[in-house]
Amino acid sequence: MIPSRPSLDELKTLAIELQDLVQSKVGTTKFSNAYSRIRQSVLSVRRERRTARVMQVRASHGVSVLLLNFITGNNQSRGRCETEASEKFYQEGQSEEEK
Repeated sequence: MIPSRPSLDELKTLAIELQDLVQSKVGTTKFSNAYSRIRQSVLSVRRERRTARVMQVRASHGVSVLLLNFITGNNQSRGRCETEASEKFYQEGQSEEEK
């Protein structure tokens, strides 16, 4: 017979118990410092992923404008303005280091 999977509440309770056990073994200060480093690392990865998603959306926006101009035949008159607008939109999202 296959054992049933633990519920979310059971997993939360187990995680809290494990966290308390580790904290009691290594001490509050060491535990807090390690927990803080891990948390900052997780937040950093999330920030990097978010930035990558934003850049991908902006890049696809530029491609969409170019494709729309090509399909509608507006390559000469409106294309330049829209390309400049797309470039400005892209640059506004860059940090000072990326420029």
